[in-house]
Amino acid sequence: MEEVQRLLDQLVAAGAPGAPRGSTTSTAVSMRPGLHFRAGSLTKSLVATVVLQLVAEGRLSLSDALERWLPAILPYGDRVTIHQLLNHTSGVPHNWATVERTLYGSRQGRLRAWTPQALVGLVADQPPGFPPGTAWSYSNTGYVLLGLIVEAATGNTLARELGGCIFGPLGLRDTLLPGNSPGIPSPTSRGYSLPLSSQGEVITGPLLDFTAQNPSWAWAAGALVSTLEDLGHFFRALLGGRLLPPRLLAEMLSTVTVPPGSVPRRPGPRLRGVHAGVSRARRAASLLRTLARHRAVQQGSHAPRASSTRTGRAIPLNRSLPRSTKLTPVGETDSTTLSLTRTCPAPARAAIRAARFTVRPK
Repeated sequence: MEEVQRLLDQLVAAGAPGAPRGSTTSTAVSMRPGLHFRAGSLTKSLVATVVLQLVAEGRLSLSDALERWLPAILPYGDRVTIHQLLNHTSGVPHNWATVERTLYGSRQGRLRAWTPQALVGLVADQPPGFPPGTAWSYSNTGYVLLGLIVEAATGNTLARELGGCIFGPLGLRDTLLPGNSPGIPSPTSRGYSLPLSSQGEVITGPLLDFTAQNPSWAWAAGALVSTLEDLGHFFRALLGGRLLPPRLLAEMLSTVTVPPGSVPRRPGPRLRGVHAGVSRARRAASLLRTLARHRAVQQGSHAPRASSTRTGRAIPLNRSLPRSTKLTPVGETDSTTLSLTRTCPAPARAAIRAARFTVRPK
């Protein structure tokens, strides 16, 4: 158990939002493999992938100005590029303060529906935090803008693009972008948060149940619902070069220097890639594999009761229950290979025609 705790601590240090607490409620109901949970800012990894797929097809360019795709949405949109939105160097302010007050103010506030335009409107009258491209600052608003760009460039909803270009081709049957729906598919992992003061500081008190919430407040920045197994499939495909051409995958994994003090409660310089979490994915994936091996020797037992969280949320990191057919990248087994033709919405994706996986029977 001490070894598991050490690995969980490393996983959080590598950028994961949390790790298992061993139970999903105050009644100590054990966490189980296969539980759905809100994946938070891992959503950005999938949105960034779709954006870069559009770049690969020539339908977007990293140098495109925000103004080209979303005219007049921000007064300085002609100076902000897609590349800057992806790696948080755009200067577009983070929209959290107003949203946070609404979410923590009441149960009804957690059910409020937000449109992407309303989220951008929270900062539309503010100047950029710095001249675009000259510094770094984390911005949910930036990824909301990227979601709107995807919709403007394709004529499809962001949910449809994610479904046709990632969920479907990779067989992520337990992953969705839920829109305004406050629920999570069953089986469900309940999520909790510590309360906040009126100044937005974490305070001691009874945990707040955030399981039921309208995720539209996060949308392209953090509304994804998934399972550990689905997310593992996605990151193996992404980092294995099966979703992006080598040039754009390298671009995604490149980093920018984060000035000291720019990340709250994190002293010293940090690095962030094109997406704030993808640059850590390799370390986190390695730790997840090690944790999975620990879990494998406990088959039939409950999830470990070690915990390591930054946000007070209980997030399952066990493997999901076995499926009748398991998709794994080519090279991990000698089984027969299956070519999965991409099914992105029209016009059909031209840059990447197929993703090759192996089928491993149950």
